[in-house]
Amino acid sequence: MVERKLWSEYEKANEEMLPATSTRDAPWYVIPADDKWYARAAVADIISFNLTAMDLRYPVIDEEREALFKKLCKQLNSTDSSS
Repeated sequence: MVERKLWSEYEKANEEMLPATSTRDAPWYVIPADDKWYARAAVADIISFNLTAMDLRYPVIDEEREALFKKLCKQLNSTDSSS
């Protein structure tokens, strides 16, 4: 009951904290938790949108490095576990 009396102060602190700490590079998202299906769908949508917006690409490697990777993969996949 003691903590319940402080509810308005908690709300005020939360309302001040969100805009003060949410940035373009590290935004806050408020997800309602009273409907688990909706909450999970909202989180999935946010993740999907942001990954797409990052426009990620595989790194381009030169032929020498690619040959090294192939050699290392061959070593890792060898049946001889002592090497």
